[in-house]
Amino acid sequence: MSQMDLSRRTGIPQATLSRALANPVRISGTHRKICKFANISLEGPLSTVRTQQALIHAVLSVWDGTPEHAQSIARLLSAGAKLEAHASARAVQHKKSDAAR
Repeated sequence: MSQMDLSRRTGIPQATLSRALANPVRISGTHRKICKFANISLEGPLSTVRTQQALIHAVLSVWDGTPEHAQSIARLLSAGAKLEAHASARAVQHKKSDAAR
């Protein structure tokens, strides 16, 4: 998706998008609007500016700009988080059973 397309869809001026995406030094209102449009939350205790910027860049690099694709990306991320949590729980369970032997 081009910056002009994203500008039209989000209502953010293209010049503002260009500045925000070129080399962001902080999460601005523009970044928050882009993430809100893509249904991406930037809240959480482990979030840092650098990780938020990496997330924004990664999502925007694969997103085709449609609301449907944003929802698909969000579902994939959620599914990945559930798999990670399941794998971690299994690893802990395995360690406990090994320690009991």
